[in-house]
Amino acid sequence: MKNDERVRDEGSSRVRLSVSLPRHLHDELERTANENDTSIAWVVRKAVASYFEDRHDRQGYDGQRVQ
Repeated sequence: MKNDERVRDEGSSRVRLSVSLPRHLHDELERTANENDTSIAWVVRKAVASYFEDRHDRQGYDGQRVQ
């Protein structure tokens, strides 16, 4: 399942959160959202899903991180 499909599938159990970011990261999020004709929230959801998918891929079978 692709990241964007996973985010869409979990739509019924969403929670709202608030984060503070340095201006340069917010600017980058805004630029990326504009380039993809989407919202900053969508970019953040994609980035978080990608982060955890990548993190999961680096874990070994015993749950320990692979070096």
